[in-house]
Amino acid sequence: MYFVLRAKKLLILTIVISTIITLLIVINTVVFAQKQIENSNIIKIPVLMYHDVLKQRSRQNKYTTTPIKFEKDLKYLYDNEYKSVVIKDIVDFVESGKALPQKPVIISFDDGHYNNVYYAEPLLAKYNMKAVMFIVGAFSEKSTLEGEQNPSYSYVNWDTLKSMSTNNLWDIQSHSWDLHGKKGVGKNMSKSNDEYSNFLKEDFLKISDKINEITGKNPIAFAYPYGLTNDTAEEVLKELGYKATFTSFSGESEIKKDDSNSLFGLCRFNCNETTSLKDLLNEN
Repeated sequence: MYFVLRAKKLLILTIVISTIITLLIVINTVVFAQKQIENSNIIKIPVLMYHDVLKQRSRQNKYTTTPIKFEKDLKYLYDNEYKSVVIKDIVDFVESGKALPQKPVIISFDDGHYNNVYYAEPLLAKYNMKAVMFIVGAFSEKSTLEGEQNPSYSYVNWDTLKSMSTNNLWDIQSHSWDLHGKKGVGKNMSKSNDEYSNFLKEDFLKISDKINEITGKNPIAFAYPYGLTNDTAEEVLKELGYKATFTSFSGESEIKKDDSNSLFGLCRFNCNETTSLKDLLNEN
């Protein structure tokens, strides 16, 4: 009788332990699945920031790169299976959950230098990549009036910009009409808050209208001159329909489905003649 009772107790204990283990496995599976769902809703995306692309070694600085180095960067991205995306792609991911490539990257150029077209565009085509160009309206207007497109010093004029908008290699976005070379979006302390807000709105609207006139599309992204940002500028840009903003702070950014605010204040990696994409992207 004693052995029968002991056997029953052991059986019950075994069943209890087995049930507990099963429950723990189920809970762990549910938690893991939930984490997988959460991870699929958040994407880390590197944004590369270029400026001048120039052959002259004597003109290389922290904001320039040579065509040879730029091609090395593109080859690195291509060989490591990165896929370039543009602004609409990341907006569509956030707003409607449209899938992004497994390893997305944004290649961006600031200011609208003509050498980006002269040297970089053929390389983008060679490696099947796209790029975002953030233009300064006043710079393009000046080059248009000068009537010259020289890779050493010109900015893209309006005719060049129109051609760029139709070749499926460029995404044309805003870098302000005329805030570059000044204080960016920094507030002039002599202006009231309303005056300051209207000042920003006037500049942002002017470049938006001009890009729409030339390309047939409204810009939806803004790169802050010098990377300097503030809450008022963000509010004005949102009011005008902009859906993403970019700073010059170094780092990788996260964007999240159904979180439109995750598209604002995105970081970028500055790229020049001496930077290593392998180091920037933390590739092993």
